[in-house]
Amino acid sequence: MSIRLHSTGIVLGDTYEDEVHGKVGIATIVSEFLHGCARVTLEYVNGDEDICEATFDIGQLKHQRTGRVMSARRVVEDSDAAVSG
Repeated sequence: MSIRLHSTGIVLGDTYEDEVHGKVGIATIVSEFLHGCARVTLEYVNGDEDICEATFDIGQLKHQRTGRVMSARRVVEDSDAAVSG
């Protein structure tokens, strides 16, 4: 169930796989740092049937339905370019 499309291209509520560690989970949080890449928190069920969460760099994630590997580039909107001061 897709809930929200973030400006990074991550769809909160969709399933992603961390290609480095092999974790598969549902995207629940997108964090954008001022001078760094975006990070995504996935919730998943571990081998003990516990619900866990882990946070990954966006470039490590692959969308499970489409197979698209997410881009680490930052999406800049018009409002980001205008700095008042």
